[in-house]
Amino acid sequence: MTVTVQTPEGVFEFPCANGETLLHAGLKAGVSLPHECATGTCGTCRARLRTGHVDIGWEDSPALAKLKRDKGDILLCQARAKSDCLVRVPAKVTRTVGEDAPANFKGTLNKSRLLTHDVIEFTISLSKPSHTGNFTSPSIALNNGRGNAPRANHPTSSNS
Repeated sequence: MTVTVQTPEGVFEFPCANGETLLHAGLKAGVSLPHECATGTCGTCRARLRTGHVDIGWEDSPALAKLKRDKGDILLCQARAKSDCLVRVPAKVTRTVGEDAPANFKGTLNKSRLLTHDVIEFTISLSKPSHTGNFTSPSIALNNGRGNAPRANHPTSSNS
C-alpha cells in the first residue's frame, strides 16, 4: 500500500506493509513524521485521514480520545493502512536519506534494571553496528511471548 502525506512543506509518499503502522512505515522511508511516545499516549503523531481506510489500532488510546475522530483524526503510531491512504499532517516534515535515515535493527536484551516504579533501563546488543554507535529516541518493540508486542521508547541507548 502507498501512504501519501500532505504537510506544510510538501507531499511525501512511502510504502506501508500490511500490519505496519503509518508512523513506522514513514520513519523507515526516511520521512520525519512527528512522534514522541509512539504508544498512543501523547498525541504528537496526530494526522487527519483524507482518503483511504485504516485500522485505528488501540481504541482506548488516551491521545485518540482527545482527537476529532468524526473529522478523520488518527494517530500515526496506532493506525495501520487497509488501503492506499492520503493523510494530512500539520507539523513540519522532511525526508532524510543515506546514513542519516532511520534504520531497523534486531537485538538481544542483555540486562534490564528498574530505575523507578515506572521506568526501566535496558542494555541491548544489536545484530549489526549502527552508523553512529548511539541512538537518540529509539523505538523498541518487545515480544512478551504471547504474540503481543508492547512498545517502549527510551531517550538514549548505546550500542553495547
